[in-house]
Amino acid sequence: MRRAIKPLVLAGVLLAAPLTAQEHQPPLASVEAWSLLGAPPAPLQGGRADLSRSHARSQATSFSGTPVPAGDFSLTTTLVYQNLADGDVAGIALRGSNGGWISLQLEQITPALLIAVRSHVPDGIDAHGRLRATTAVSGWHQGRVQLKIERRGDTLQFSHAAEGGEWERLGPVFADPIGGVGELGLFAVDGAER
Repeated sequence: MRRAIKPLVLAGVLLAAPLTAQEHQPPLASVEAWSLLGAPPAPLQGGRADLSRSHARSQATSFSGTPVPAGDFSLTTTLVYQNLADGDVAGIALRGSNGGWISLQLEQITPALLIAVRSHVPDGIDAHGRLRATTAVSGWHQGRVQLKIERRGDTLQFSHAAEGGEWERLGPVFADPIGGVGELGLFAVDGAER
């Protein structure tokens, strides 16, 4: 006859096991195969980026963008991401000199990895952006996801895909919050610092 282990004894053994402290690693993001109006991008680096502040008002931003003129454009890129812990975000954003921005970003909210569109209107109170659309990202992305932003007139459309997969639109067509001229760039934000 087998003896059952008493639950209290098992709990005591689990509590006595040493806990290993995991070193926090900030999220990392980079882009590959960036295509914007046939022009190469400016150097892009993922890092802490406060998209709601202009360069003039904040030295803490690491948002490095490629200038985009007013008018239509299409951006297609592959976002490569690592170390997305709970609360971390990484993606690409279109930011205007007026303080408005809109982003297509990955958000790690345990247990899910989400892809979302967030926007911020000039002088708005939503510093991290108002959620406009979101969906869960399946595990087959494995650290890489294709992203697309298209501007036609004063509207924007966002799409995502697994590498080699079919494009999926995210949300409806959105109004462009930047008012024409702006910059497109990469960002990654450590949720512990938000």
